[in-house]
Amino acid sequence: EKIMIHKLLSARLFFLVFVFLSSASIASDFPKNFFINYQAFQLEQDGGLINLNYTEKNNLYSIIAKTEFKGILKIFGDREFISEGIIDIKQFKPYNFEHKNKLNENKNIHVKFNHDKKKLSVSYKKSTKDYDLGEDYQDLLSFLLQFNFEEKKDNYKFNVVEGRRLNTYIYKKLKTQPIHYKGFQLNADLFEGNIEGRKNSTHYIWLANSKYRLPIKIKVKTKVGLPVEIKMIDTNLEM
Repeated sequence: EKIMIHKLLSARLFFLVFVFLSSASIASDFPKNFFINYQAFQLEQDGGLINLNYTEKNNLYSIIAKTEFKGILKIFGDREFISEGIIDIKQFKPYNFEHKNKLNENKNIHVKFNHDKKKLSVSYKKSTKDYDLGEDYQDLLSFLLQFNFEEKKDNYKFNVVEGRRLNTYIYKKLKTQPIHYKGFQLNADLFEGNIEGRKNSTHYIWLANSKYRLPIKIKVKTKVGLPVEIKMIDTNLEM
């Protein structure tokens, strides 16, 4: 009986070590610096650019995304999103998230996370509200890169702080299909996404089925129902 217990403990220890090393290798393989440029389209018309820059040093990360809209999308005003926090072997843990509205600075949003106490504070229009996190939350930028730390599967669920809202995003894989990128084809996993409890929230995301699980195409609708397609047009990552 003692031999059997010893074998079980050894097997469990081996399994834990294997999982840890697998996760650690994912974290160590994730690039320290990169950019991704996206182009927005509204009914096939050029809607402008979205530029994302990622940096990481000593497990502290920064993600900055800026929009330069054109055409009808210009009515929404350009935005800047900033996510800062810690990256560990399994996830991004944001500590600071900012949503800057270049058209109306009074609508800027600043979110502070306290993961240890499972709290966050949201500052908007000179007032601050505190919320209970309950579970781990990502922000609107970090969750799009969080796929890199998840195993490949058909269903995902993320708790996401968008700004003043805390939402649960649910994704279901529909199929794998090729996507055109810079003159060649990339295999991508197409997911249908919905926000739990919110009507008309269906959107679609194509994740690169390669070394980096990055969004290479996104289809969404604006608050007023305008369909927008966002496509990756350039990156310094090897795709």
